[in-house]
Amino acid sequence: MNDTDPSTPQLVHLTGHARIESPPREDGYRPICDPLWVWAALAGAPSRTESLLVLTAARRLDAGHLQIERVRDGINRLQSGTPPLGSPAGRAVMHEVIGDAELAIIALDAAITIAVSLTGRYRVTAGLPALVGRKQTLVRNLRDHYSHVKERALGYVPEDRDVRFEDAFNFDALINDREYTEGADSLGIDAEATELIVATRDYLVRVWTELVARAARGSA
Repeated sequence: MNDTDPSTPQLVHLTGHARIESPPREDGYRPICDPLWVWAALAGAPSRTESLLVLTAARRLDAGHLQIERVRDGINRLQSGTPPLGSPAGRAVMHEVIGDAELAIIALDAAITIAVSLTGRYRVTAGLPALVGRKQTLVRNLRDHYSHVKERALGYVPEDRDVRFEDAFNFDALINDREYTEGADSLGIDAEATELIVATRDYLVRVWTELVARAARGSA
């Protein structure tokens, strides 16, 4: 049989790659959860447990970043004097900023906690970014303060109050200096927060890639 005969059926193998990503938000961050979902649908996914865990971290990360964007926008409005901070409308914006800031930390803590656990849980080789490791304790402590405020408000605390807790609720630094604070530690809500969130996102992508490849080898 003549392999060059155009009438001879030919088996053709096509290889290539696709770039799956969400449009960037204002600071350049690209949400990760939906691209991972599309990746799983098109190219395969890790085990069910691995997929649920990584996708949960991705969803919380995207949500936390969205809350950070709302915090930035609210502070910009307050700092521009539109509306004036002392006015009823200004106070309403201030309360929104504080609420969004608390929810952002709660979401980011969930994402970072899962991300940090992945190396040991699944024996992946992807290295945790140094920035994520450095800021994990601050984010966790802030989340603890914000999550347990009801115990403080109702008086279910020891007599020796935690000074770090009081510092965490000093929102002057958030609005005036654009940063979360706990004692001497801080996290800026602008470039530093974006850097932390992007580093966590990129780490989740590396872990996902490794887990998908491992699953593919196991099914081969």
